[in-house]
Amino acid sequence: MLFVHAANLESMSYGWLFAKTIIIMVVIIVIAFFAIKYLMPHLVRLRHRHRRESEIEILDYQPLEQRKAIYIIRIENKKIAVGVTDHSMNKLCELDDKEEKL
Repeated sequence: MLFVHAANLESMSYGWLFAKTIIIMVVIIVIAFFAIKYLMPHLVRLRHRHRRESEIEILDYQPLEQRKAIYIIRIENKKIAVGVTDHSMNKLCELDDKEEKL
């Protein structure tokens, strides 16, 4: 029985094993492509639906340095400018709704 299995392995060529590996890789890449193209947009839409229910909304974002940024956020119909670093988060000022961008 052992000799039959060993003979079967010897008769299998490396070309066929290589072709089989390439076919499996192509199938995995095609599945990944369709999952990213068709499944991801549905997941993103579900995530955005959940965000719409939140009372916190990010209106604008301006990076200043590598780990520093300013966010304009809306919380309970108030616009607030927030400074964010990797160690802290500080309220900078509260904006009026009447103020418009120039």
